[in-house]
Amino acid sequence: MLNKVVDNCNKSEFIALLIIWSVITFYFGYLWQKDVNYNGYNVMNFIFLYFIGRFIAMHTLNVTTTKRQFLYLGIYILCSVISTVFIITKSSDIHSITNRFYIYNSPVVFISAISFFLFFRTLKFKNRFINWIAKSALAVYLIHENRFVKEHLYGYIKESTAGIDTEWMLAVRLLFYGVVVFAACIVIDNVRFVITNPVEKFINKIKWDLYTRQFISYIAKLIK
Repeated sequence: MLNKVVDNCNKSEFIALLIIWSVITFYFGYLWQKDVNYNGYNVMNFIFLYFIGRFIAMHTLNVTTTKRQFLYLGIYILCSVISTVFIITKSSDIHSITNRFYIYNSPVVFISAISFFLFFRTLKFKNRFINWIAKSALAVYLIHENRFVKEHLYGYIKESTAGIDTEWMLAVRLLFYGVVVFAACIVIDNVRFVITNPVEKFINKIKWDLYTRQFISYIAKLIK
């Protein structure tokens, strides 16, 4: 569905879409902390990042020089260091700037994510397994961050790790849970493909443009 939106936008329309979304995310959400995108921990922010990635893939050249690779990696590391410093020095005031540099709709986090994407874009490798996983990345987020799922999932993880004393054992347990949840979400998404792909193919065969023009013509005649 998201691909349908961007595939029907030309470059200028896509840029306008990203500008509007940037204003909503950074000005109203990050700067003024409005409810529309308060901290970036939501689907809206994930879709925004996805649209940025699609724009880069569709409308920018992939320059794979070593200089570019070091530039992208350097920006990513710099942003990560900045975020880490602010995490260490965070204040008890939830509205303090030190507490907002590392939230998901922070400009620093966005620059870091874009640089990370651009760095891996310069690497030339083809792996069907990675591509197979990548197509379900959004589904993984939507499934495990669904409020009905995460309420039980996070509660279970919290209870099951409460008795762990060592940090390395906690890290191993959390890594295990992460892999299991990721794999389960991918399986669910692939079952969804089996159900929805035939429906999507049927919908794509419908001549929507023709019906839309006929509908508009009909409305215009009624108005006259």
